[in-house]
Amino acid sequence: MTLFKRSLVCIAVVGLMAGCDDETKYVEVPSDYSPVVAEGKTLTNTADVVVKGEATQADEVTIAIAATSDLHGRLFGFDYALNAEDDDAGITRVATLLADQKAAHPNMILIDIGDTVQGNSAQLFNDDPTHPVVESMNSLGFDVWVPGNHEFNFERSFVDRNLDHFNGAVLSSNIKWESNDVNYIRAFQMFEVEGVKVAIVGLTP
Repeated sequence: MTLFKRSLVCIAVVGLMAGCDDETKYVEVPSDYSPVVAEGKTLTNTADVVVKGEATQADEVTIAIAATSDLHGRLFGFDYALNAEDDDAGITRVATLLADQKAAHPNMILIDIGDTVQGNSAQLFNDDPTHPVVESMNSLGFDVWVPGNHEFNFERSFVDRNLDHFNGAVLSSNIKWESNDVNYIRAFQMFEVEGVKVAIVGLTP
């Protein structure tokens, strides 16, 4: 854990490197689809600055940042393709760890850095209004979701509505509309943690 002076602006650049490939993917758009975010506009779920905790007069503040990556649809510690327990995965296991960390750091910034809803038979739930993995992240109080390349394996309506239904900030600085080069989702999110400004910047491979 690192201590920051109150006047310091901490910039955390979240890079998504795991699970990358060079294959070009195209998102299908059904002819009758009414998009959540209009062409050329930016999807925004949160205020410009998200405040976590009251400002303190202390000279130093502890900034706690936690992140998950490559959940690949694992709500539970079980690999359905192998029909076997997976001791190293599962949102249920993450929840147990988070309970302890949030007790120690109630103003922690919690981030998922992508490849979240694809894999482990999770696509069976793609027609649900909100994917259960996204619902789980909302229940656990995730502050930021940086979509990975595998979030875009599915049709535009799936991507739009699940990013829109996430309660925190959805971020990526390099997903832009071809028509006008405007960001599809926000590039960064500002937080104010006990009076200290923190910028989280998203990047999708």
